[in-house]
Amino acid sequence: MGNDLSEPSSLPYPDRRGWIIAAGVIEILLGLGFLLLAAFMAILPLRTPPPGRVPPSVAAILVAVGVYVLIAACFLVAGTGSVLRKNWARIVMLIGSSLWLLFGLMGSLVSFLMLPRMLEMRRAAPPGVHHQAIAFVISIEVILGILLPLGFLIFYTRKSVKATFLAATAGDEPPSASFPIPLAIVAIFEALGISAVLFLLVRPVTVAFGFIVHGWKAVLIGLAYSVFSGMAAWLIYKRRLAGWNIALIKALVAGGSVALSVSAQNTAALMAQTGWQPQQPGMTQWFPQMMHAIFIGATVWIGAYVLFLIYARKFFFAKPPADSAPA
Repeated sequence: MGNDLSEPSSLPYPDRRGWIIAAGVIEILLGLGFLLLAAFMAILPLRTPPPGRVPPSVAAILVAVGVYVLIAACFLVAGTGSVLRKNWARIVMLIGSSLWLLFGLMGSLVSFLMLPRMLEMRRAAPPGVHHQAIAFVISIEVILGILLPLGFLIFYTRKSVKATFLAATAGDEPPSASFPIPLAIVAIFEALGISAVLFLLVRPVTVAFGFIVHGWKAVLIGLAYSVFSGMAAWLIYKRRLAGWNIALIKALVAGGSVALSVSAQNTAALMAQTGWQPQQPGMTQWFPQMMHAIFIGATVWIGAYVLFLIYARKFFFAKPPADSAPA
């Protein structure tokens, strides 16, 4: 992956307009798919839940719909930009595919930790049925969570694809609008953290260092996290080292909190205290270790993010450049 978002190339490369349009169409179809998921979630309260199952709360449904609509918007915008061969669309897909791949790897890690218990539960099902279901779920997860974002990442980093985008947008984007991709990834990830307070307003309960925090205290924690995330995102956009410091401290504190929560007590019991009852997320009914696997996956994810932050540090300015000082 290159370090600059728009670095002109004068070398002759094959024209990839057809492939770029095809990639854009796939992104638009993915966006439409997420819109369908959002619509399905929106009508979920109208359905009668199966006997013995607790229906999801309206707040949880609203959060899910909001997330799906946001993802759909990103795919639709990036796909349209790719069809029009706008270089910013290539940048959006590079950043989005990187984050998508990281989350996919984390989800696959959680599934890998769950696999022994899933195979054990196969004995309670008809021969071959549970095994086929496990294979199907893992295959879909690998395709959608790893192979698809990896394919986009490889495609949009190809020099011929980059040259085709730059040739189409020549004169539209100033050469000075160069920004390191690692910093863009960190800035966007930190900006996503601003939404933390919204989730806690919907469900004011969180886990911190092995303790359950309810009510206004949980909202206050979410508000602080959102404020610091916003500060970090803005300072990283300005390439100020202070933004990197805030992001690193946040990641270390979050990692310490998750690690202590894992070691403090049974994580399934811990999450049950937050209101996550076994009958709500169906899988915990037959796999009590799922919560533990999720916490371990979150710890590994935070560790990977810290390593990425350490790598990205070299792209920051310790002090603002002289030519960017206000007149």
